[in-house]
Amino acid sequence: MAATRSEQLAELVSFLGGNVVGQVRQLARFLRPELLRLHKQLAAAWKKRGFDARQRKALASVTSLGALASASEGRFPEAFLEQVDYHGRRLAKLDVPAATVAREIERAGRLISERLKSAAPGQIGELDALRRQLDLVALLVLHHAYYCVREAESEAFQELFRAELEARSHQELIARCLEILGCWSRADAARLYLKDWGARRWVLAGSWPATERAEQQLAAGGWERRLRRPRLILAGGRGWELVLAPAWRDLYATCWSVPLVGAAGLEGILQLAFPRQYEWLPRELRVLCLAAERILAASEKARMAEELAAREEQIRRLAEQMVHLEETERRRISEELHDEAGQSLLCLRLRLEMLEQQAAGLDAGLQASLGEARRMVERSVEEIRRVVADLSPAVLEHLGLEAAIRRLVSRFQRTYGIKVAASVRLGRGVPKRLERVVYRLVQECLTNAGKHSRARQLNLSLHSDDKGVRLRVEDDGVGFDVARALAHSRGFGFLGMQKRVELLGGRWELESAPGKGTRVLIELPAPEIAAGGRRAASRGAGLGPGQGK
Repeated sequence: MAATRSEQLAELVSFLGGNVVGQVRQLARFLRPELLRLHKQLAAAWKKRGFDARQRKALASVTSLGALASASEGRFPEAFLEQVDYHGRRLAKLDVPAATVAREIERAGRLISERLKSAAPGQIGELDALRRQLDLVALLVLHHAYYCVREAESEAFQELFRAELEARSHQELIARCLEILGCWSRADAARLYLKDWGARRWVLAGSWPATERAEQQLAAGGWERRLRRPRLILAGGRGWELVLAPAWRDLYATCWSVPLVGAAGLEGILQLAFPRQYEWLPRELRVLCLAAERILAASEKARMAEELAAREEQIRRLAEQMVHLEETERRRISEELHDEAGQSLLCLRLRLEMLEQQAAGLDAGLQASLGEARRMVERSVEEIRRVVADLSPAVLEHLGLEAAIRRLVSRFQRTYGIKVAASVRLGRGVPKRLERVVYRLVQECLTNAGKHSRARQLNLSLHSDDKGVRLRVEDDGVGFDVARALAHSRGFGFLGMQKRVELLGGRWELESAPGKGTRVLIELPAPEIAAGGRRAASRGAGLGPGQGK
């Protein structure tokens, strides 16, 4: 069915040929006195079998009787093929099975054949073959019409599904769904209202086309009960006040209203507007009801996703605030250690040194004890300095992250004797809000490796790009069982690292096995880096020849 509707009809006209057209017109003239009686006879039979008025009218137009009626008016074959295509689509939307239509076409054909047996017994073979040819052409057009209706429905649902997958927000989802249904139904405008249960009001969730201006809220009222079921509302008729957009009542002649019913009851109302009086057909109504169910489910999912994203953002900000508070407390403790304990120990060291000098030559044992005490105090001062540096690294504040990482690596090598191959490339920089987080993560990885890995070599890679910050630390140490380590109450500090990374929206991976070393991979998103890169690119794109050098 690759051919278009006009191409297919042109092919069928050519298939019929001039001789057949002439014969059909001749047959129509021959049976003209009988056509009305035959139509009435068929209509009565169809009514008896349960076909309604719209179905009977459509059936009469697609049979060979319809072809003869067109021929008697001089409009065969083009008008007949057009009416078969149009009424075939209506029959499909009226939910009359294609097989049923084919049987009724054959029934009408037999009625004509019976009439020909008595009217022209000598030509019955030729005329009956002509009638069968008409039926075949009608069936070909009907098949294409049914196919087009089903294909349009399928495409509409595929588009709804694609919109559900691709929409980046609830608002975008609703706008796209309204556009799909508006185009499928050939409406001029569409709106979707959703109920705000907390505020007991209705909110306009979206409208199509986008140029439409609409009221944003509706008060709950008695109209809700009347719109709990699908309603076809015609201008000037009963219920025209149920058109929820007042502006539509002056612009359009028809409104289709479809409820979105969920577990809590009526949760939404979809309305489509048409410029002329246009009654929906059963299959159109069913498609709209199914689409409304799909839209409601997708809408709830999209709203939940937005709420989840908002809460995740709230958690991320809270995590950043917690990190900030933690660093503030570390800085306070380091300052107190430096200003109070550190200064006190320095004074104690100086006093012990003076006492040691005074004891020289008087009491060798006392002098030795004082010297040992002085050295202990000196070691304590060094340890406090190390703790202060760990708690609040001054180099990070003054020289930045890269210099602080290199200083950290240098101290790690001196302390643990593990050789480190470090690659630090922060071409786009790291946002200030992440510098201390990254520093602490590197510090924790190195501390774990130094205390537990018994490694000889450690590789450290810290890079930043448009996606964020990527940290990779791997060693050739003894390794461990990851599941057992994480189940341990301490877990080598890995659980704390994992939680911190995940709270900031990052990705954390830990790989290890006994005798296989350990690998830690951490990725932290940093939208500021990407934004900065885009701004720089746009500035570069705006430079003329020879500029920017």
